[in-house]
Formats: sequence, C-alpha cells, structure tokens
Amino acid sequence: MSKLKRLAGQTAIYGISTILVRSLNWLINPFHTYVFGENQSDMGIIVELYAYVAFINVLLMYGMETAFFRYASKDKENHQKIFSTAMLSLLLTTGFFVILISLFSQNIARVLLYPNLSHIVVILSFIIGFDTLSNIPFAKLRLEGKPLQYVKIKLINVLITVGLNFFLLFPLLKGNPKLFGLPLQNEHALLYVFIANLAASALTFLIFVPDFIRTKFEFCKKTWTDMLRYGLPLIVVGLAGIVNETIDRILLKYLLPQESLMERNAQVGIYGAVYKLAIFMSLVVQAYRMGAEPFFFGQARDKDALPTVAKAMSLFVIMGMTIFLAVSFNLDWIILIIEEGYRGAKDIVPILLMAYLFLGIFYNLSVWYKLGDKTHYAMVISIVGAGVTILINVIFIPSHGYWASAWATLASYLVMTIISWQWGKKYYQVPYDLGLVLFYLCIGLGFFALSKYIVPESFTLQLIWKNALLICFIVIALVKDVYPLLKQRQLHK
Repeated sequence: MSKLKRLAGQTAIYGISTILVRSLNWLINPFHTYVFGENQSDMGIIVELYAYVAFINVLLMYGMETAFFRYASKDKENHQKIFSTAMLSLLLTTGFFVILISLFSQNIARVLLYPNLSHIVVILSFIIGFDTLSNIPFAKLRLEGKPLQYVKIKLINVLITVGLNFFLLFPLLKGNPKLFGLPLQNEHALLYVFIANLAASALTFLIFVPDFIRTKFEFCKKTWTDMLRYGLPLIVVGLAGIVNETIDRILLKYLLPQESLMERNAQVGIYGAVYKLAIFMSLVVQAYRMGAEPFFFGQARDKDALPTVAKAMSLFVIMGMTIFLAVSFNLDWIILIIEEGYRGAKDIVPILLMAYLFLGIFYNLSVWYKLGDKTHYAMVISIVGAGVTILINVIFIPSHGYWASAWATLASYLVMTIISWQWGKKYYQVPYDLGLVLFYLCIGLGFFALSKYIVPESFTLQLIWKNALLICFIVIALVKDVYPLLKQRQLHK
C-alpha cells in the first residue's frame, strides 16, 4: 500500500501541475473561437497545421524519450552518458529537419493548399525543433524526481504562450483593431498564433541550455544502438497514437461533402474547438501516465509490483467514470465558454470522453509490453487501432461528418484495449479485477443513459437530476471500493 500511496503522490504532483499547465493553455481555445468568430475557416487552419505538428513530433523523437526512461532507470551509474547520447542524436536529426523544411517551405505550403502561408511553415519547423530538443531534458527531470522544477518550466512555457496570444490577438475583439499602431488583419491573427508558440518553445529550450553546458557530452555507439532498437518500434506506436488523436482533422478537410475549401476548414475548426472540451478526461489520462510510467519502471523488480498495477487500474476506472459523468451531465453550461457558432457539435463530447477513458485503460495495460521489452507487440496493437480510425473516418466522414471522427476515436481505443488485455494475460500476469472494471463502466454508462431517458422540463431541474445521479455514482464507489481500500491501508501501517 505504501507503494500505491507513492504512485498516487507522484500522479497527484504531476496531475495537479499538468491540469494547471494544460488548463491555462486550454484557455486559448475558447479565446480563439471568439477572436476568429464567424471566420471558422482560419480556426480550421490552426487545427489542421497542429495536427501535422503532432505527427512530426513523433517522427523526430523516434522513441528516444521512452528509451531514455528504460535505460537510464536500468543503468543509473551511466545516467549522464545515456542522456548525452540521446541529446546528440536528436540534435543532429532535428537540425537537419529544420533546415530541410525551411528550404522547401513554399513547396510544402502549396501542397497543403495554403500557398500564402510558407512563412508559417518555417515558424512551425522551429517550434517543432525547440520542442523536440526539450523533451529529453524534461524526461530527465521526471526520472530524477524533480516535479517542481518540471512544473516551473512547463508553467513558464504556457504563460508565455497564453500571454502572447491574449496580448497580440485581443485587439481583434475590438472595432478597428490595431497593434503597435498598425492595422490588424486576419492574416496577422494567424501569424501571431504561431509566433506566440515559437517564443514559448524557444525560451523553454534556452532554460535548459545551462544544464547542457554543465553536461559532459559523450556519444556511446552501443548505448545509441540499444536505445534505437528499443525505441524505433515505438515510432509506429507513436504515429498510430497520433493517427487516433489527430488524423481526423486532416481527413475532414479532404473528405467532407462541402464544396469549398473554406467551408470544409470551418467544419474542421468547429470540430477542433469542441474536441478540446474532452480535456477534462485527457488531463487525467496524461497525469496518470506521467506519474505511473517512471514509477512502474522503477518498481518492476518488486514482488508486489503487479498487484499495485492492478489496484491502480481499478482506481483509475473509478476516477475516469466520475469525470465522464461530471462533464457529460454539466455539458449544457460548460459549452457556453466557446463562441456560439461552435456549440452545435457539443454532443460529440461524451463520445470523446469515453474514448480517452479507454486510452487511459490501455496505458495501464501497456505495462506488460514495456516492462517485458516486447514493444513490437505495441506496434501491432497500435497499427490495428490506427487502421480502425482511418477506416471509419474514410467510410463515414462523407455522410456523417465529424460525428464519424468522434466514433472512430472511441472504436479505435476500445479495440486497442481489448487486444492489449488479451495478449497481456499471456505474457505478464497482472491480477486485474476485470469484474470491478466492468461494474463501474456499466454503472456509469447506465446512469448516463438514464439521464437521457428521463429529462425534466426545466434546465435547472435537469442539472439537479443529472448531478444527483453523479453523486449516487460517487457514493457507490466510495462505499464499495475506495473506502475499504483506504481502511486496508490503515490496517497495514
């Protein structure tokens, strides 16, 4: 129980910080919906370009972050050598990427159907470059158990991003907008969104420069080869994950039935704005992953590591279903934070919340292939999941629009979870309580269905009825499982 408590503590530290940082960053989304207003096409361009960024980030990291965790935790005496080897490798490949994209920015912009945005392509390449080179230093902070320093740097990054967005774009909310005495046009608004990100990414990288100066850089070919062998399969895993996460923003642009590019981009903008309301679940999943991954690597050899993983799964499902119900039941007033023209897509939010819940379950199940050095199985699972995502999107977007994209995300994570569960039983016997997990999934979905079946006439009564169901779920969880677990911990002290 002490180890489970430690996991909870680490998850709480990273969780609170992640929630704080990403919540501040998330404020940009509703702000952008009001800045761009009826010009939803520009919002769609932002959503699409950042979808491409997500893909490139995975390629440029080529699994080095997870490989660093794995080998640095196994060989703590050579911690610095592993760090420097990873950084030198990334520095070479990232530098080549930035130069290449900058040279061919005009060609890339034309391929994307945005011939006038080549300057933004160049800016994006530098953003990606700085972020890539900052990933291993951030991972080092996590591995060394320095969450407060990690949080401080992340907070600086997001405060600069948010602050510059508000400073540069707020004039657009006023009539006859000007910035520094100059007229502000829509094309400037697009540019300033990416300039704000570039400034934040560059400063974050500069914060790590003193640490680089203190590091004695040495390149170990054997270490590099071992890390590549471990990490390269994770490229496929990462790309498949990004396919599930963002490919829909790209496919919507080309598969939606609307005739004009502007209309299709507007639909992408609406979908992207509402999609981010699923942040309430994605925050929990991300925080859990950041706290759990280094913890499980560090405790892999302990005899009670597997029961700890199983208990963590049960508690995660309880927490995840609570968030699913809390957001779904209060969505009618949460949606008011974004501009009215984007609110028509609000009913996809519960689908996306459930998708992220299954993603969190999948992350918990991934223990078997990460600790067992069987990452090639993860590659297969991820490819299957990506295939489900692409297939559903391609078939159904022309007739069902972004609804198809939401259901594709849920279907993909569900399939991945089922496959990982079945294979994990063969290779790493974690004593998961499947009955308990299914119990809370069924109870939560049952309450959600009940809220749709019984709908009081007034808005106030609807909120009271739905939140009464939420409280009922919480009470069941506390009495049946959470309180007994806490009591058991007290008995073991």
